[in-house]
Amino acid sequence: MKRKELSSFSPIQSCSEVQFTAGPEYHVATHNHTSTQVFARTNTQQRIYYHGDATFVLSADGLVMAVRGTMGVPIISTPSMTIVRAVPWESRPGKIALSANGQYLYVRANFSAEAAIFRLEDGSKLPAISLDGSETEEQFYTDNRTEEVRLVAGTQGGSIKIWDIFSGSLYKELSDSSKEASPVCSVSVTENFSCGILVASLDAGGLVRLWDIDTGTCLLKLGVGMDFIFSGMSGGRGHYFVTVSPDGLRLLVRRRELTAICMLHGLANALTKPKEVSET
Repeated sequence: MKRKELSSFSPIQSCSEVQFTAGPEYHVATHNHTSTQVFARTNTQQRIYYHGDATFVLSADGLVMAVRGTMGVPIISTPSMTIVRAVPWESRPGKIALSANGQYLYVRANFSAEAAIFRLEDGSKLPAISLDGSETEEQFYTDNRTEEVRLVAGTQGGSIKIWDIFSGSLYKELSDSSKEASPVCSVSVTENFSCGILVASLDAGGLVRLWDIDTGTCLLKLGVGMDFIFSGMSGGRGHYFVTVSPDGLRLLVRRRELTAICMLHGLANALTKPKEVSET
């Protein structure tokens, strides 16, 4: 997104989480403690959806929405804003995630390691994924080279776990041996044209790490010296989150009271050398 486009979304200054979608019609979803809003813009047209405090997630094309409702998870088609399926759950889920193609839903219970992955086409469950309770933030990603869908999660120990959702087995764990590792607050995955699959993580200490999933290498560690374009200071405490753009060239980071953009294309040399670690 261009800087002037970002500034037109004023709620971004006070939100606790942001999501972006790709495609000809892009969506920006913002959450805070009182409301959730989705902005959808195609050329000069703009629509705004409101869902009160029922937080939700969007598919990559913005056509499917999963709502973390009080009982269960309604699946909504955004063009018509109608419920196309309701996934049963005993109480209000603690966390949900939706795959990029809108076909798979991850649901986790509140304050528990109980979780399930559903195939939304028929509502069936996929093989169970074994969590140990250390997982802090989960989301899906699709490897477009193989069409495999995986679940990635940050942990209390600062590592990144990745599961194959069709077998339920742990595919890979990414960890940093440095002493400054803190619990992961947010993860975001994208496919970069030069490096393959990248995952960005933001920990409780405010440190952003950029990982190459294929090699398991930590490409970058970004601290206070990030190449920021400041988008303003927010009034509330908010949560920490990181969102990496679909092209893998920008990071949107919220740390404490700061919302900022990190321009990764300025670090192109490091991105083309997966075995090297650069700290700024």
